[in-house]
Amino acid sequence: MSIKVSIHQLLFYISFLIIVGSKFLGQTTFVNEYPLISELIKLLIIVACIFLLLKYILEPHTKKLIIFSIVISTIGVAVSYNSDSFFTLMPVVALILNMNNIDINKVIKVWLIEIIALMTFIAICYRLNIVGEVINSGVRADGKIRYALGYTYSTFSSNYFFHVTIFYLYLRKNMIKYVEIISLFLINLYLYTWTDTKAVFYYSTAAIIVCLFLKVFKIKAYSTLLNKYSMLFSAIIAGVLSWSYRYRLSLLDQLDSVLTGRLRLASDAFDNFDITLFGQRIRWIFEQNMFSESTYNYVDSSYLNILFRFGVIILVFILVGYYIIGEKTLSRNTYYTMMIVFLSLHSMFDPQLIEIMYNPAILFLGYVIYNRNELKSSNRIY
Repeated sequence: MSIKVSIHQLLFYISFLIIVGSKFLGQTTFVNEYPLISELIKLLIIVACIFLLLKYILEPHTKKLIIFSIVISTIGVAVSYNSDSFFTLMPVVALILNMNNIDINKVIKVWLIEIIALMTFIAICYRLNIVGEVINSGVRADGKIRYALGYTYSTFSSNYFFHVTIFYLYLRKNMIKYVEIISLFLINLYLYTWTDTKAVFYYSTAAIIVCLFLKVFKIKAYSTLLNKYSMLFSAIIAGVLSWSYRYRLSLLDQLDSVLTGRLRLASDAFDNFDITLFGQRIRWIFEQNMFSESTYNYVDSSYLNILFRFGVIILVFILVGYYIIGEKTLSRNTYYTMMIVFLSLHSMFDPQLIEIMYNPAILFLGYVIYNRNELKSSNRIY
């Protein structure tokens, strides 16, 4: 069977593969072993953005859409400049503006294949000692060692596979086999055993149980309410809990302990950083060094991280965008509801929402710009 791909689609998928692969590589210890890789990653992302610009130029667009794209691009450039985050934000903006005639389900399938292949490659390299552990792998208070497994931080591998789990379940729907479900759980369990990344293991396990329940009882219902409001309500809850932590209620102290200090750090961020429209430069400190006066200050909540770093405009675009997607026909299936609920919950206290190498579903927002209502292949099982 021949596969027909237009030049526009080819440019998009090549760019997407380059961006995801480059940013994934940037989170492995290859960047520590070979420092020049960091510069190569930047070059590859620039090349990918040029390809996306070429795709946009080659495609026909209405004057209204061109004006809207210029406005979005201008905001993206302004926020990237203010926050010093070109290589994080602009590739996402460029991909979103090029979602015309692109099937998000196929994008997610391509992402799954690439990430699984890359994770397998890193696992082999780690096993063969081509890449090793990082000094800051981490030790829990109970003495348990958290292994990074070839990545630059101990939580990365588990977070990647959490997203693999969510999107695999989303694509396979009720056609998923029991052996696939068991395999997903066992890999999540294996990564949890080595990295001790609790939250994503619990989320992954819960998602697997939900999908098993849907499969066994052949449930096909979806929730428009959850589709529209999951992201918005999760952002509000994360913000309220973090802000309220300053009042040191015993319940919030206990919750902060469970969340390993995430509420406290987010609460401190409200005092230490401004809330701006177009973002600001923030020096995130990821490690606590006994020889330095610098204090760990990273905000893990995706919503608050985006708010402080990229500003109100970007956060509102994301939240309103997902609300609009929740009203469209393309979101009216059980597994979209499952996906958006777990992505929303995960984003409350983990920072991967806007990171394209983790979350290809951020490209759903492209359908807001192009006013696309449904997917031609929405019923296809991959």
